[in-house]
Amino acid sequence: MNNKLGFGIWLVFAGAIILLHNLDIIDFNFYAIMKLWPLAIVSVGLSLLLQNRPNGVLISMICNIAICSVLTFKGLTDNETTHKNRISNIDSNEQAQRVAINHEASVESVKLHINGGAAGFKMVKPTDKSKLFAAWTDSPNIRLDLRESGTTNRELFFDAKHDDSRSKKNSIDFSLHSDPLWDLEVNVGAASFKADFSPYRLQNLNINAGASSMSLVFGQPENENTNIEINTGASSVKLEIPDDAAYRVTGKNVISSTKYEGAKKVDKGVYQTPNYNAASKKYDIQLNGAANSISVSTYSFEK
Repeated sequence: MNNKLGFGIWLVFAGAIILLHNLDIIDFNFYAIMKLWPLAIVSVGLSLLLQNRPNGVLISMICNIAICSVLTFKGLTDNETTHKNRISNIDSNEQAQRVAINHEASVESVKLHINGGAAGFKMVKPTDKSKLFAAWTDSPNIRLDLRESGTTNRELFFDAKHDDSRSKKNSIDFSLHSDPLWDLEVNVGAASFKADFSPYRLQNLNINAGASSMSLVFGQPENENTNIEINTGASSVKLEIPDDAAYRVTGKNVISSTKYEGAKKVDKGVYQTPNYNAASKKYDIQLNGAANSISVSTYSFEK
């Protein structure tokens, strides 16, 4: 029984790590754990010693989980690999990359697609008001690509392509012009995403991410329905909304902690502020995922 239990734990561990690594949710260093292969012998030995002993199944389970935890920590934190030597050959003094598109007064609305892997995305205040959208990075491992289509209603495609996802220096800053009505779609991996949308006119925001950390601030809703949809797993999601703004939260969150300040539960999985039904402009928020920590807090908004 102990042997089957230990083997099952190792299969679940290996399958979960490989799957999360292939989906770019984690960056696991398989080379780093190779030196710890004797732990597999320890696992087998423990199973043999504890076989048919009182509480042997429980002790074996705890020991195997502890060994898998050590391997997980080693694989996620150790950079001592053959891959490390390849990283050191990259020119860290490479000139910072910057991409941008000029703003035109005729542009009324913009659909922006942001695609990237494991990186830190941060929206900052624009320093050049002549740019509709701008993004830059000093990471030598990221290649920025920006394309556009349309005239009055623009569509922008911004890609942050990783030459090397193991680098800890993958950070990208970007800025938006405050005049157009923005519709944003963000598809990232295990990322951090920080943005203050309060100075902007926002129609839609759709974010699909892996294990991420998000901190998003919103101003007063500018439309009858401003839609926010966030789909994540094992993430920290923090939203800030003006204390007098109307909002409703729906969605499915499994094994997650949630906190919605100023909103009350009105149905299964549905929370909304008391002024939601009467408000002419409001936020409709949909949050989906598992093992998330989600909070919607309010603040005093001043235009």
